[in-house]
Amino acid sequence: MIKQNEAFDSLVEVNGKLIPCARPLFRRLEPNHLRLQTGDYESAYHIYTAHYAKLLRDFAKRMGLESPLTQGRMILTARRFRYTVGTQYAAMGMSRKELAHRLDHTDLQHVQVYYDILDSMRYALDKAGVLVYSRFVHLYQGGGAIPLNYPVARDQLIVTDQHSQPGDVAALGDCGLDDLCHKYPPFSCYLCPKFRPYLSDIHEHILDVLIRQHNERPESQTLGVHRVDVILAVGQVVRMCQGGL
Repeated sequence: MIKQNEAFDSLVEVNGKLIPCARPLFRRLEPNHLRLQTGDYESAYHIYTAHYAKLLRDFAKRMGLESPLTQGRMILTARRFRYTVGTQYAAMGMSRKELAHRLDHTDLQHVQVYYDILDSMRYALDKAGVLVYSRFVHLYQGGGAIPLNYPVARDQLIVTDQHSQPGDVAALGDCGLDDLCHKYPPFSCYLCPKFRPYLSDIHEHILDVLIRQHNERPESQTLGVHRVDVILAVGQVVRMCQGGL
């Protein structure tokens, strides 16, 4: 594309004189007469935003690109392309100052969105990965999920208020032990063969919190049990409650 672009003479004729102008990579075949009339020779071969949008649409159609979400033709826009480039640079570890320079921003606050998107993408990918890998590791050794109204003795009820909404106490399930657990409930419960989880979305909430904690401090393992093992076991329980087991 660059070589083909260099084959074009980047000149405009004004009053019988040839005037050199900018050579954009994506250019018009003929100079813009309106810009020539106003003396804007430098941008005579520049194309409009609508033309860029058409180039992207034609590219998606020509390459047969399909959206994995809608299963239809992928809609490419300059804004979407810019977000993709910015997010990729952020994922590569580029500094905010350098990213702002490359995207032609004058304020570092304008590029913060790309790092925020990166955090959200990392969390979403980690959660999706946990649900996939949990199918193969089989760290959860407990029983099947039981209904929320299943009769459980009070001394066998496992509850937590650490990862529920403020002021709430959420029930996780029931415990088959006859004495006090000296491990680290409720986290160790997911690695215990005596645990029977409730059919509830509280397990997905705990999974969300554990993944976020692990992303913030991956070197810390302060659960009393290995956090990655717990995360994968919770992932198995979440899949169980969703009908994936």
